[in-house]
Amino acid sequence: ETYTEFGEEPYGDLWVAPMTSDSTFGSPQNMGKMINTPATDGTAAITADGLTMYYAIANQGKLGKQYGSSIYQSTFDHEKMKWNRFTLIPELQAFSEQVVDSRGKTKRVPTYDTHPTLSPDGNVLYFSSDRTGGLGEGDIWYETRAGNKWNQPLHASRVIKTDLN
Repeated sequence: ETYTEFGEEPYGDLWVAPMTSDSTFGSPQNMGKMINTPATDGTAAITADGLTMYYAIANQGKLGKQYGSSIYQSTFDHEKMKWNRFTLIPELQAFSEQVVDSRGKTKRVPTYDTHPTLSPDGNVLYFSSDRTGGLGEGDIWYETRAGNKWNQPLHASRVIKTDLN
């Protein structure tokens, strides 16, 4: 199904299929513009209590929708029974210089941070990134929570890094 509320075909959206019984799901429903953008939205991780969702929104560098992906969060509002508008996790965002034309001109754009996942207790957020300080194009990074704030991300090390993304 095509979702064209934003005036163009999206690259990818988050959808939900409501559980109707212990083993049956209803029809998938697009999560709407409080969660989805005209860019690529996806790979969601939800806390064990079901109240916070982390996911990547790609192409936030706005250079022909080619650069950058950042991780955002949304919280679930029990009174309204819906997800709140997404917000950027500022402690996680990083930038790099990318060549933007054939003359070698560069522009500062967000790094490509994707695929968030959580530890079972929700206090460690793992993700893939091409940020400076890694060993390649798509290394695994993690950050730990300190109360309601996230600490600065750390590289997961050579122990789990391969030569591939």
